[in-house]
Amino acid sequence: MPPTRRRNLIVLAAVAVVGVGGGFAYHRWHKQNVWQNLVKKCEANDSASCSVLCNDPKTPVAKSCLQLGLMFSDGTGGQTKDDVAALPLFQRACDLSDWEGCARYGRALFNGQGTAKDETKAYTILTRACDVGNGLACVGVGIAKLAARGTPKDEAGALAALEKSCAAGTARGCAELGTAKFNGWGTARDEKAAVELYKKACDADEMRGCAGLGLARLFGQGTDKDPKGGVELLRKACDGTSKDMCAALAGAYMQGIGVDPDPAKAAELYKTACDKAAPSGCAELGELYANGKGVKQDINEAMNLFRKACDSGLPLGCVAHGQAQMMGAKDKSEVGKAAEMFKKACDQDFVPGCTHLATLEIEGLGVEKDEAKGLERLKKSCDAKHPPACTALGMAHEKGVAGNKPDPAAALELHRQACALGDPNGCAFEGAALVEGRNVKRDMKAGLAKLEEACRNGSAQGCGMQGTALLMGAGGKAGLKQGFEILAQLCQAGDPVSCLRVAGALAEGRGTKQDLGKARSLLDQTCKAGIAPACEMLKQIPTDAAAAAEPPQ
Repeated sequence: MPPTRRRNLIVLAAVAVVGVGGGFAYHRWHKQNVWQNLVKKCEANDSASCSVLCNDPKTPVAKSCLQLGLMFSDGTGGQTKDDVAALPLFQRACDLSDWEGCARYGRALFNGQGTAKDETKAYTILTRACDVGNGLACVGVGIAKLAARGTPKDEAGALAALEKSCAAGTARGCAELGTAKFNGWGTARDEKAAVELYKKACDADEMRGCAGLGLARLFGQGTDKDPKGGVELLRKACDGTSKDMCAALAGAYMQGIGVDPDPAKAAELYKTACDKAAPSGCAELGELYANGKGVKQDINEAMNLFRKACDSGLPLGCVAHGQAQMMGAKDKSEVGKAAEMFKKACDQDFVPGCTHLATLEIEGLGVEKDEAKGLERLKKSCDAKHPPACTALGMAHEKGVAGNKPDPAAALELHRQACALGDPNGCAFEGAALVEGRNVKRDMKAGLAKLEEACRNGSAQGCGMQGTALLMGAGGKAGLKQGFEILAQLCQAGDPVSCLRVAGALAEGRGTKQDLGKARSLLDQTCKAGIAPACEMLKQIPTDAAAAAEPPQ
């Protein structure tokens, strides 16, 4: 073959090879370019692009699964919020070794978002992601260890997980670590260190950090007291993602801390918190409806809100619902419903719920009578330093329950303990023992001081005991009038025992001017209300002195 022709053939072959290779290169370039465009669109919250990348049969992109899951979880990218749809996407991202996907998947299992709760599985997944340094997963591990959810309680381990999270730059971890240091969980209480962590988190726009910092400034804990600055931070948290802090802000408006008192504004903020699934907001709003503060009094609405808080996992809501149920109970079935609420709270290790349940068990009200079980519950609650439990336990010892003989001395010590812990009813019983000299040296002055303290701090029993003691002469002649006035106020408030004592004082002219007509009128009203002793007393007062008169004002 001539050299020239051979050379031409070689050139043509080379051109052909280059052409084929160039075609392959072009296709690779085109595919890569399309892929990169899909990635960019996915990052810009284009759900269709994320779906293509996530479901690619050969090279699925874990980050795209995570991104699509977040769209469904947050209701962004044109997607309706759907936790059920988000869950398998987080799971797929996790299966593809995306650790944030594991953190999100674990958190969903932990909280029951889009699926039934599985705290044990959640803890395993979160631990796996935390071990490789995912800060969000470490937050979940810390919370699980603190709350003993899916794993035994371990405050030291929780602290370590939260420290790891914060060190990884996770603002939520810094906020939770601040709370741990503020409360002394797994470490010595350090309010100043907590404030620094809260500030770090808040500067990163973590609203939990802003909330913690706001509360610290509100009360001057770990930092200078700055109520107005604290309120502004709470408002920031409320307006942001920390809707439960709307309840804290509402509390500032209720108490007039950093702002002028405004119960109506407080009610509005509690509603915001409640509507955003913050159970504490529902419970507090229920209290406002129960007492008619900031809103028109509505017991039914209060009950609905208490139940909502209870159903959302707040045992305080269960107790509040049970208490309201007890106040309006007309028969055993309603008392039984209250007992169910108390048990629900007690089953969550909420001590006040156990205390209420115990008193019903001792009396056999709404539940099967079981004095031994009730007594054991009270002891456990008192050991946990729940003041009303110590008072109730003292009363049980005074009466003698569960086959035990009455033990007034032990009762007095328990009442003293309750009083020291802040229960005004405990102070009332201690004061009464001092006035009467029951198992203690009689000390009228000290006893009356205790009764006055109890009454001043909201104990109706304390007021009744104080009024009765004074009317019986414990405070000398000067105290007779005061005793009558105290009991008259309690009578007006609907206390039948106080009404009986007021009627007796009117009949005898003790602490007030004798007025048999008023005494009879008061006893007649009390008798008609179904109070049998009033009917008996009425028989003992002469009718010839009776006059049409109103109960004492």
